[in-house]
Amino acid sequence: ILWQRFTSNSYIIELDNNVIVIDCNRNTFSHLINNNYTPSYIFITHEHFDHIEGLTKLKNHFPQMRIVSSRSSSNAFQDTSLNMSKYFNGIGFTECYADIFIEDIQEFCISNTTIKCYNTPGHTIGCVIYQINNMIFTGDTVLENVRTPLNLLNSSKEDFIKSIDFIDSTFDDETLIYPGHGNSFYKSKWDKSITLNSKKT
Repeated sequence: ILWQRFTSNSYIIELDNNVIVIDCNRNTFSHLINNNYTPSYIFITHEHFDHIEGLTKLKNHFPQMRIVSSRSSSNAFQDTSLNMSKYFNGIGFTECYADIFIEDIQEFCISNTTIKCYNTPGHTIGCVIYQINNMIFTGDTVLENVRTPLNLLNSSKEDFIKSIDFIDSTFDDETLIYPGHGNSFYKSKWDKSITLNSKKT
């Protein structure tokens, strides 16, 4: 019952002859297998257990798959306190390290599609968002009019404010936001004051 409270989104995207994944949960592996997908990359938004569960299983089954995250998040994959898993099942678990680390702003070109990666610390110091065309995948940095938790290990409200201002100034209102929890929504529907915890909901 406790685990079911912390469901998260895992996105599987086909780019011509390539498949990429953004974050993983306990259903990602079976969905890839059932649809005969072979991912070339998995991009992780941050280290919390509900966004990395099954990462090692994926890597073992798809050894050619490259895991992308910030260096800070990768280190936290191996720490049950920082990945928060021990606080929700009493034991915790670890996952394998990333293969590629995001440093500041990076780009990947996969099947003629550019994936832009931006470090957006705050929710944790290792948070990263990913842009594909007019879509951004924000993990827990931007949720649909829900406050982003900032009272966790590795959280920083000062960094978070800077990251949110960066997102607001970088992406236009027609940008589709795909969050780590809940449904996608246009940036025009985003209430920044709720995200910043400055408005009561």
